[in-house]
Amino acid sequence: MLPALNGLALHEDPFTFGAIPDAERANAIERVTNEGFTLRFLAPAFLFDKQIVLAAVKNYGLALQFAADELQRDREVVLAAVKNDGRALSFASDELQNDREVVLLAVTHPLSHAKRYTSNYHNRVLEFASDRLQNDRAIVLAAVQINGLSLEFASDRLQGDRQVVLPAVRQNGSALQFASFELKNDHEVVLAAVTQNGFAVFFAEANMRGNKEIVLEAIQTYGLAFMYASERLKNDRDVVLAAVKHSGSVFELAPNKYRSDREIVLAAVNRNGAYLTLASNVLQNDLWVKIAAATAKVYPRIDLVEETLAPLFGLISIEMEPVLNDRLSIDCDALKVLEDATVALGKPVFKRINRLVQLNVVESTDLGLLEDWRRVEEKIYALDRLLSDLKRNTCARNEAGEALQDIVDDPSDDPSDDPSDDPSDGPSNSNKRMRIDAAFENARVSLGL
Repeated sequence: MLPALNGLALHEDPFTFGAIPDAERANAIERVTNEGFTLRFLAPAFLFDKQIVLAAVKNYGLALQFAADELQRDREVVLAAVKNDGRALSFASDELQNDREVVLLAVTHPLSHAKRYTSNYHNRVLEFASDRLQNDRAIVLAAVQINGLSLEFASDRLQGDRQVVLPAVRQNGSALQFASFELKNDHEVVLAAVTQNGFAVFFAEANMRGNKEIVLEAIQTYGLAFMYASERLKNDRDVVLAAVKHSGSVFELAPNKYRSDREIVLAAVNRNGAYLTLASNVLQNDLWVKIAAATAKVYPRIDLVEETLAPLFGLISIEMEPVLNDRLSIDCDALKVLEDATVALGKPVFKRINRLVQLNVVESTDLGLLEDWRRVEEKIYALDRLLSDLKRNTCARNEAGEALQDIVDDPSDDPSDDPSDDPSDGPSNSNKRMRIDAAFENARVSLGL
């Protein structure tokens, strides 16, 4: 006799065990009801007991594998097992794998136990059905609606059935790989597949990979679908631009002629600053391309931040010309673009400073490095203050509903005093001009200009 498990004797030979005492049966049922997997640890005699096995498979369907052969042929036990976990069908007898009700329940019932780990294996349930039921349209349709990859185990006839394949690829685009040749060349089927999963274009026939609508749709969910497009579409500007916007790495794969295309280069370096080195020399020196690279989502070129600030100040100066000519009128949209760029440039700098502080650079020989970034930070603050003053004092009246908490309280600045007042008249203009001039001079000095 083997050692006891929680009070249950583990016997080597069911035939020497005899009848299971009621107390031990009750104890076993309680055990497997809570943890069906423990059926495997019970003495062989327990595996012939329908009541115990039924309790186990209701908790853990795959416990059917430990049951005696006669219970793997028992319809009631197998139905309970596949209801808990469809994969238990693999341990059912051949007869029950050919039972329509059992198989339909198996392919459609959720994996109550396996869901904690993965649901990817559910597509294999249909694999254990008989050949006859793998050719049953209703069963296969039910299976692919739960998991499209079940199409792999459908009969050849049903893999070529449009009404079966469409639901399969809508559930999982990669099911396209199991469709017939004709359906891999079907526009509606392929479009449905790539809409669900752009990678599915890899399984489409060449004719479909040369279809611009399909490739563009695939790129929306998987930018690297560009790799599987036809050579003609790899040279199509619309396709390249869409792909680069979704995956900057496509820029490395695109034809060299697009390295001089400003819109495509901007899209690439916005995603990954490292791609700036792939751009043409002209675009590598373009201010807005540099700003995009410096503020990229991945590998921002923080080394470019400082050299963009003086040119950015120059653009602000141009937008300020009306103000400098005593007219409080300015292109607020252009101002917003410049403000957004300044704020974006500040983010990687602030992150770098915080990182250096966390590393206790203040106490190390790299103190000069921290001071360098502090100086860059001050320049960004100076530009930000200038832009804030410009926006407060020149754009506030043009932005309906804007909160003006930042404006210095000054009754003479309140436009509600007299709606007929010309904003270019009165003493308030002098106050605003003074504030703007002060901010402008501070920025100029901070930038060393």
